[in-house]
Amino acid sequence: MMNRKSPLIEATMSTLVNDTDRRLIEHEYAAARFTVDEYFGMVSRDAFAGLGRLELLEGVLVRKMTKNPPHRVALGKTERGLRAIIGSGWHLANQEPIRLSASAPEPDLAVVRGEIEDYLERHPGAADVGLVVEVADESLQTDHRKATTYAAEGVQQYWIVNLPDRCVEAFLNPDSTSDPPHYVERKVYRDGDSIPVVIDDTEVGVLQVADMLP
Repeated sequence: MMNRKSPLIEATMSTLVNDTDRRLIEHEYAAARFTVDEYFGMVSRDAFAGLGRLELLEGVLVRKMTKNPPHRVALGKTERGLRAIIGSGWHLANQEPIRLSASAPEPDLAVVRGEIEDYLERHPGAADVGLVVEVADESLQTDHRKATTYAAEGVQQYWIVNLPDRCVEAFLNPDSTSDPPHYVERKVYRDGDSIPVVIDDTEVGVLQVADMLP
């Protein structure tokens, strides 16, 4: 174990609201590992106030990247396109938590079953999500690693709007039993291509890659 706490853990320690939170972070502080219940409990107590946007990935706190203008534009265009074609029975969530077994990611977009009001008392889980979308620039490496997390939970499909390579990577058909878990299919759509939007095995429309990239 490291002898010195990371700056993130030091900052977190300074904002803890009670001794229970302090003990949780001191335990294996080099990795700062939490269960999903511990994480949401600390969020509810504002234990991470002042640290910026965080998410829990495989038990580890990860800082969300600050959006630059191209990221903001790509997110807005993709959100606009998806909202126009998603039918009844689903809604589009923007940077809201998904509760998984060991993670609580906050993807840029997620197509979630039902109405917003259905989740007044809980966060959506993997079975509630038809599509997860991340817009990636500096976060590209982290967003690629998330494919393993989502596949392990059986999330139906995962898109990365890849700004450096100006393409959309679509990960389909999760295999949660393999080691490591992975998506059986990875398709790359480039500027000029169209992407079928399939939610719960039903094609609901098509998006043009050019209408998603900045």
